[in-house]
Amino acid sequence: MQKAHTRLWRHAAVIGVAVILTAACSSGGDPDTDSSPSDGATANPDATFRFADTLPIDTLDPHKSPGAGNNVWLFPVYDRLIHLNSSAELVPGLATEWSFSDDGLTLSLTLRDNVSFHDGTAFDAAAVQANIDRAKTVEGSAVASELAVIDSVEIVDDTHVDLNLNAVNSALPYILTDRAGAIASPAAFDADLARNPVGTGMYRVTEYQPSSSATYERNPDYWDPDAAAAARMEFTSITDSQQRLNALRTDSIDATILDAANVAAAESAGLVVDSAPVLQFYHLQLNLSREYLDDVRVRQAINHAINREDLVSGLLFDLGEPAVQPFPSGYFAHDESVADLYPYDPQRARQLLDEAGVPEGYTLEFINQNAPAYTQLTEALQAQLLEVGLNVEITQTVNFANSFYVEGQGDAGAINWTGRPDPSQTVGLVFAENGFANPGKVTTPEVTALYQDLLATTDETQRQELARQLSAQITTDALDVVLYFPYSNVAYSDKVVGLENWLSGKLEFPGVGVAD
Repeated sequence: MQKAHTRLWRHAAVIGVAVILTAACSSGGDPDTDSSPSDGATANPDATFRFADTLPIDTLDPHKSPGAGNNVWLFPVYDRLIHLNSSAELVPGLATEWSFSDDGLTLSLTLRDNVSFHDGTAFDAAAVQANIDRAKTVEGSAVASELAVIDSVEIVDDTHVDLNLNAVNSALPYILTDRAGAIASPAAFDADLARNPVGTGMYRVTEYQPSSSATYERNPDYWDPDAAAAARMEFTSITDSQQRLNALRTDSIDATILDAANVAAAESAGLVVDSAPVLQFYHLQLNLSREYLDDVRVRQAINHAINREDLVSGLLFDLGEPAVQPFPSGYFAHDESVADLYPYDPQRARQLLDEAGVPEGYTLEFINQNAPAYTQLTEALQAQLLEVGLNVEITQTVNFANSFYVEGQGDAGAINWTGRPDPSQTVGLVFAENGFANPGKVTTPEVTALYQDLLATTDETQRQELARQLSAQITTDALDVVLYFPYSNVAYSDKVVGLENWLSGKLEFPGVGVAD
């Protein structure tokens, strides 16, 4: 059963800067967690919901977790200060209201009252201060760069805090919807959050096997009583999409995400498949500090060497969109002027490589996440680059983010960027000089200037224009080799209620359950 979505990219739904800066959110605007689908079925409150994710997770510490793809596992446990709904709109989380000062240098938060962590510790302004300080300073933090704009956290009273900034950053409310805004119990900081997470979330973890599985049980004291529609959730990691489909067919799991190659078989088996565009994109990410890759001509050559249409057809069965820039068509940050900047042109690629002095048969080391979908993509890119005289040596890893971003292994790697609700977040993390997901910590002065202007601008129309200019500059400078935007294919049994695709590209589970 195909449940296809044609999603309209709504400016206000994704960026809403004018609203954010001029009005606080109402405490009455809690996320919609209706667990009833259109056919009237309701979730059994005593049921277990079983989900298989695509990649393993080796830490449940939200501030150290290196990839936003881990949010699927983290967010049932940890509330963020501000939440997103499935349309990527800001909604109250642990903060019920927020607003910037007139000069943009203070973000004031009103906090939810009478909330406790799973260990009984009270949530209050001091907990917010402790978490932001920890996220900025703890060894191994993956979110410190996102919070660097916060100079200090001032406690006004138990339910009010002021975030004092060293520069205007109009994307900060969106940053606080992700791991940077995740709140853990300060009493558990000195314990092992990586294995024993303690948050305020709708579920608490009762069992965790690193890189394998986690079991969640409903938090009976959660501030939104409708959020945890299942009594229990069981998450497993199955890296192979065919195996995930087999598990779904045999009722070993209730829901999963499928590769495009398995969608038709899932539909034939009578499963529900919700396919929708999201902000996630796949790219051949380059370490610009490596030999030859610091030359824009080489990066442009690699872009011309890639046949993106073949990749989408062969790997995604046309369930995706070829692209050369980090924001999809129809989205406000997309710049149409560079949409066709890098047509497939092996002859032009060879010419540029020759101009840059790259010898025939030069070898690049690609880091590859050891999972079938990534391996297929990496091997397809290997074959295409060989046609223009570049050899590719593939090195396998079980943790791409650690190998490529933290340890600095390899020249390049084909991976997915899971997207962010505000374009400045993607730019800051992937293309800014100190971005966590910028492996070489290299960018260009033009990108830096536009990025800083985007952060400092609070006018929505100006922000949208600056975002388009940034996308065009990143593409012109060939800071990346964007490949395509795949559709997210969420598959589930007809007993599952409340599950849908999220525009952010990262599933969340409020209101998700299983009917009798």
